[in-house]
Amino acid sequence: MTRLSLRRGHDRRVRGGHPWVFSNEIASLDGPATPGLAVEVFTADGQRLGTGYYNPHSLIAVRILTHRDENIDNPGFYIDLLKKALEYRRSTCGDLDSLRLVHGESDGLPGLVVDRYADVLCVQLLTLGMETRREAVVAALLELFGPRAIVGRNDSASRELEGLPRTVELLHGKAPAEHRRRFGRRDEISCGTKLARTCAVVAEAGLVQGQVHVARKIDPATLGCDDGANALGQAVTVAGFLRRQWRQFSGGCRHASNPNPATRRDRKGGIFEPCT
Repeated sequence: MTRLSLRRGHDRRVRGGHPWVFSNEIASLDGPATPGLAVEVFTADGQRLGTGYYNPHSLIAVRILTHRDENIDNPGFYIDLLKKALEYRRSTCGDLDSLRLVHGESDGLPGLVVDRYADVLCVQLLTLGMETRREAVVAALLELFGPRAIVGRNDSASRELEGLPRTVELLHGKAPAEHRRRFGRRDEISCGTKLARTCAVVAEAGLVQGQVHVARKIDPATLGCDDGANALGQAVTVAGFLRRQWRQFSGGCRHASNPNPATRRDRKGGIFEPCT
């Protein structure tokens, strides 16, 4: 495996557990420097810090996945981390069938985001290293969750910073007809059933400000759900999406406390206009 050594005095942050190594912190590479390749990270004194994947075309040159001696190209590695992520969510959210299963560095998987909507998984591979390990990630998801379909929503602008194209594609199975919506001039795959209705209800409930206790008061029937737990999971998942869109279209966090379109000045239009 390629050995990457850090410059002297530039290892303090990584020693503290931060998973990123910036390009200006690298002293040398001993071995192949193929983009996406797994590398071992060492201090200037030769102390091993961990294993991650390398991208010479990104400011964040290395994203560390483990501080132990593990093979990050093995599907079993991802199964173990996915199990930990699932156990944590069960301990905090209960047994929801619609929620964010994996959120990048928060779950020890930089560049990977996984959302679950019943038996459909929505996956974002946001970095070259994760894109390179697509087969291992999909294999782990299939073994652990056995979904009907896995949709790759790899259309984030952050992929361009990694030298990757923006795509939307099926990675496994077949997306049912009710999971398709029309956005503007393009037909894209959406993983959320009744997503438009959920967006409207979540916005009206004020959940865009992260008020989970408000979501618990949402009538499950309004979201087309059979029970309150499913409604809460679906609402909370969509709320994260709404908060990101709110900041994009409304011009920043200073508007997040003012969800009233009548008193808000938008840059590109209101995110809470009726969904079609």
